[in-house]
Amino acid sequence: MSNGITPRSGRLVAFTDVVEQFLRGGQAWIAILAAIGLIALQIPGVDSLLEKLGIENSQHIRTLGSGILLLTIVLELHQLRASLEPAQGGPTHYSDPQKMYEALAERARTISDDDLRHLDVLGLTLYSAWPILSFMLQQPEMNSWSIRMATLAPDAEGVSGWVPEDWPRESAGNISQIQTFAGAEGKTRGQAFEVVEYDLIPAVHGFRLGNGDLFISILLWQSDGRLGKPGFTYDYIACTDVSEGAAASRKLFANWFDRALESHEEVQRRRTARGEPSEVGEPR
Repeated sequence: MSNGITPRSGRLVAFTDVVEQFLRGGQAWIAILAAIGLIALQIPGVDSLLEKLGIENSQHIRTLGSGILLLTIVLELHQLRASLEPAQGGPTHYSDPQKMYEALAERARTISDDDLRHLDVLGLTLYSAWPILSFMLQQPEMNSWSIRMATLAPDAEGVSGWVPEDWPRESAGNISQIQTFAGAEGKTRGQAFEVVEYDLIPAVHGFRLGNGDLFISILLWQSDGRLGKPGFTYDYIACTDVSEGAAASRKLFANWFDRALESHEEVQRRRTARGEPSEVGEPR
């Protein structure tokens, strides 16, 4: 599973996308055809023509056409309203990361389907994510969850000069804590952990739940010419949001997370070539 969305939730998102495309592109033509049909039925002689074709009561056609026309109008009004209102499920923007974590925990608690109890974390060094998640994962409703956490590789070579020098060391400490938790508390609770170590600029980060909910953020450049933690905020994309903007945010997160997975494999191969343990914390 490369995108963190299960086949079931993926089919749901795909279905809603198809419905949305139909509503955007098809309903106008259906309304036009229904209107033309209703107008045509007012032309003298059309009833006689329909009778020759075996349709003896054109009133049924009028009723059907009126119903279709009314339905398309209702759908159009619904779409207009949806475009003017924020997506259901909570605020769409969090300027305070702590508020975002509270929303993340609340959204996770609403997921009861085992197939959707999955969390992807695209972290920086997991400096704030892991301390909060370690507490969150001790709650009974988080039993049997699977968690993938991507973080900067402690031996990253491609980020020198782009991030603070202490970030790789900070990441190493959190990886060690995750491994300890996974082998004890996590195992007891039936949780599955995977740590992804990447060697690339940690610009995009966030959280993706198995139902499609997404919390995403992008780092800002600091005055010293490096990326830093101050000032970043989160956007929340609800799983029910099928807008073009939501699709773009999901694509952005998936693109960076998939690249982190590829980078993890590169980091592993590089360590193996040097005769080093492929996983941080692995006995030498």
